[in-house]
Amino acid sequence: MVDVTAAEGMEMPLEAALRHGWGVVLANKKPLTVPLPRYRQLMVAAGRRLRYEATVGAGLPVIATLQTLLDTGDQVQRVEGCLSGTLGYLSHCLQEEMAFSAAVREARARGYTEPDPRQDLSGLDVARKALILARTLGLELELGDVQVEALFPAEMAALSVEEFMASLERLDGEYKQRMAAARGRGCLLRYVAEVEEGRCRVGWREVGRGELMAVLRGPDNIVCFHTARYSAHPLVLIGPGAGPEVTAAGVLGDILALAQHRRPRAGCPSGLGCVVSFCIGRSIP
Repeated sequence: MVDVTAAEGMEMPLEAALRHGWGVVLANKKPLTVPLPRYRQLMVAAGRRLRYEATVGAGLPVIATLQTLLDTGDQVQRVEGCLSGTLGYLSHCLQEEMAFSAAVREARARGYTEPDPRQDLSGLDVARKALILARTLGLELELGDVQVEALFPAEMAALSVEEFMASLERLDGEYKQRMAAARGRGCLLRYVAEVEEGRCRVGWREVGRGELMAVLRGPDNIVCFHTARYSAHPLVLIGPGAGPEVTAAGVLGDILALAQHRRPRAGCPSGLGCVVSFCIGRSIP
């Protein structure tokens, strides 16, 4: 079963599929960020038949790399990175001295944001990715435990989409000041996710111009693993973290990995079990 939706409530049919012996592949982050009791039920049913590479970094092998580090006995001390192509694009626009309001409108026009840009600007999508990394590390955290810095004040959340877009200019001065202050310290602003010492945080951070995060452009993502084995220099993954082609590659890679570890059924030499079902957000009988 392959869930490439963004639907709520998919953990129930996914768990049912796993209990019936199916393999499950996720691009949908929401089933992995449900409350802990429900998450534990899903993972008990999953074993090694649940794969979710595309939930973090699209086609980048973020989850596979993290799992390999854990399986080979490394001690992961910190994971940090820029995990949103949308916010990466905005960061670069601000770096080029574009007004925040103009940058958001440009990103929306290019299709980099959701129709309601607040779904990206709230930081919630990055928080879900950070929580998935934390739970893969074995941390028992809830989504509410993730410290999230939104890109707009709370009072703008109640506006309609049209009102929100029309009000963006009120944020221009603040972001101009923040960028100027960072530039004065020889830094740039990047929206960074951090998992360290049992905690998760996502928000703005000043990074030095010589740091890898400073060179990101457009929808590129970067993830740095600081571990006992990679202590002097982190293990770094960098590349496109958004887009249909790379996301599809991540999903297909997971399907093939499951196929290679399943015994073929009679008349089904591929080992896929003959049936791959794509969820479209509806419950499965």
